[in-house]
Amino acid sequence: MDNNINFKKELYSIYDKVTCMHIYIFTAYNENDALRVFHGSCQKGTTLYSNPLDYQLFHLGHLDEQTGTLYSSDKKVIANYLIRQDIQQEIQITEESQ
Repeated sequence: MDNNINFKKELYSIYDKVTCMHIYIFTAYNENDALRVFHGSCQKGTTLYSNPLDYQLFHLGHLDEQTGTLYSSDKKVIANYLIRQDIQQEIQITEESQ
C-alpha cells in the first residue's frame, strides 16, 4: 500500500440550537466542501430552510478513513444559516473560521 495516500477527511456537523444536538455528522475534504453540503441541506422544503436561525455548521475534527480512527479538535463554528428573503439564501461564514 502507498504510504503517501492521504486517508484523512475533515469531520463536520450541522448543529441544532433548539435540541442542542449535532443532528447531522459528515465528512468533507475541506471547509469549502462542508459549506457546499451545508448549503445543500438548507434548500427550500427542508427543516433547515424553515427554521434557519436554529442551525450552525461545526468543524469537529477529522477521520482517518484507513484506520477508522476519529480525532477530535476544538469545536469551531464555521457558519450560520440566514435567509434574507423567501427566495434569496445566504450562508454567513463566521469571522473566526476565516
